[in-house]
Amino acid sequence: MEGKNKPLYILVVLICHSFYNPTDSGAVQITESNLDMTLASNEIVFINFYADWCKFSNMLMPIFDDAADEVTKAGYDPGKVVMGKVDCDKEPAISTRFHITKYPTLKLFRNGLPAKKEYREIC
Repeated sequence: MEGKNKPLYILVVLICHSFYNPTDSGAVQITESNLDMTLASNEIVFINFYADWCKFSNMLMPIFDDAADEVTKAGYDPGKVVMGKVDCDKEPAISTRFHITKYPTLKLFRNGLPAKKEYREIC
C-alpha cells in the first residue's frame, strides 16, 4: 500500500469497525439493518430519535453521546445496556414503526419492548 493512501485506509477501517461493533463505545447508530438485533440482544436499550435540522436534537446530541460513553466506561456485561441513536430523516421506517413525530424523542426499551413513558421535544 502506498504511504499517501495509508491514512485514508486507516480511517475507512476505523469507520467500518465502529459501525460493525455496536458495543464499542458511545451511542450506537441504529439503522433498519441493526435495530431488531440491538433490541433483541440487550436488556436495556435507550434510544435518541433525532433530526439533524432540529436545534434541540443538536443541543442534546453531545450530552447523549457523553452519557453513552459513561455507560460504556461503567463496564456493564455484554447484552445489558446500550445507548443508541436514530437519524429519523435517514431511517423513516424506524420513525414510523415507533410513531416518532417530534425531535428529539427519547425512548427506553427493556427486553425489546418500549417503556410506556417517553421524552419528546418540540421540533
